Amino acid sequence: MENEVLEFDIGLGSGADDDDDDDDAVDIDIDDDLPSTPPLHLTTSHNSASTSATRIYLPEGDLSDLEPYEGMEFESEEAAKAFYNSYARRVGFSTRVSSSRRSRRDGAIIQRQFVCAKEGFRNLNEKRTKDREIKRPRVITRVGCKASLSVKMQDSGKWVVSSFVRGHNHELVPPDQVHCLRSHRQISGPAKTLIDTLQAAGMGPRRIMSALIKEYGGISKVGFTEVDCRNYMRNNRQRSMEGDIQLLLDYLRQMQSENPDFFYALQGDDGQFTGNVLWADPRARANYSYFGDTVTFDTTYRSNRYRLPFAPFTGVNHHGQPVLFGCAFILNETEASFVWLFQTWLTAMSGRHPLSITTDHDAVIRLAIMQVFPETRHRFCKWHIFKKCQEKLSHVLLKHPTFESEFHKCVNLTELIEEFESCWLSLVDRYELRDHEWLQTIYSDRRQWVPVYLRDAFFAEMSITQRSDSMNSYFDVT
Repeated sequence: MENEVLEFDIGLGSGADDDDDDDDAVDIDIDDDLPSTPPLHLTTSHNSASTSATRIYLPEGDLSDLEPYEGMEFESEEAAKAFYNSYARRVGFSTRVSSSRRSRRDGAIIQRQFVCAKEGFRNLNEKRTKDREIKRPRVITRVGCKASLSVKMQDSGKWVVSSFVRGHNHELVPPDQVHCLRSHRQISGPAKTLIDTLQAAGMGPRRIMSALIKEYGGISKVGFTEVDCRNYMRNNRQRSMEGDIQLLLDYLRQMQSENPDFFYALQGDDGQFTGNVLWADPRARANYSYFGDTVTFDTTYRSNRYRLPFAPFTGVNHHGQPVLFGCAFILNETEASFVWLFQTWLTAMSGRHPLSITTDHDAVIRLAIMQVFPETRHRFCKWHIFKKCQEKLSHVLLKHPTFESEFHKCVNLTELIEEFESCWLSLVDRYELRDHEWLQTIYSDRRQWVPVYLRDAFFAEMSITQRSDSMNSYFDVT
């Protein structure tokens, strides 16, 4: 029986974003006079047809049961790593590089140790975490597992297994979940091409992952997770945006040089642009001085090639027409970024706070507004909530066609708070929705979007839908 051939892709773990599982290899300089281990019959050779794969020639026997053993020989360190990672995938654990030894003569690596990702323990007293608050603590994953594989380079240039520890002190991952482990997550070339195509067509990571799962026949065959897809798309977007961002900054600088009253600001600095960008021309600043009592901040407009939120600050003039108070591109939708954005916009508007502000229903935006505009009355856009209702309650709308009209009547036509409360409870009980999570969320926020709770505040009652659509149409044609 002829020897069989297995190919191992050595580009491992490129799709993950988990600091706790990073390779923490330690380099140690030692002398070159390491003892040599006689080679056994398992050998390797490079595949001349591809620079990204290594062929490993295996002897006769049951290939599915093959595991590392002392004396096993490889053509390269990468081939050893690929083989051990393939073995780990079959068994049910993730791997990483633990330590290495370098030659004092020329600095070349002559020994490597590959370990289970749960090897060792996290050092909670490290300098990088000792004196600072950890905002997003990570789950402890290292439990002192001893499973490992060590390889040494021989005088011949080949690498031989010098030590193999098989046992683990933790449960192994079943085959249908092993694809989620870090060292087994990799976005292949064809998958990258498909992601690039779908991203260019305007699809988001969730829809792209659904397409990939259908294309490959299951999530376990995709080879990476939605988090990896998001990270890849984010990096793609950042790389492709660099040139256009520079053009935008050049344009803003030119506008300010032509008119000192033109305002713009970047989160970060010109040399290292890290967040959002805001600008307001003299006319927008003048508009605010006359009509800035009530403001709408809309982040739902994303009709641009990068699918970035374009967020205009708008209001209405004395003719009920929409007017612009400034614009922003939002690259970072965190609470800190929105706080920066609102504080910077307030600076552009000479520090004058609006009486009221309307935004889409977003918890992060609400937290930022509470910090920057503590005295401003904040409401959520009712139209956006109605639109979200069609998505969150689609199963109810299909089963009960009358629900939507009753929901609208409950929100829009009740005259007293007690009447609304009674109507709402009756509605959710009638359609068995008392425990629906999204409905509970918007009900808890009812004082910021249901009209009966907002009659004591000034919002210049032009339809929010009209205001958003009119401004969006303006930017579409310009």
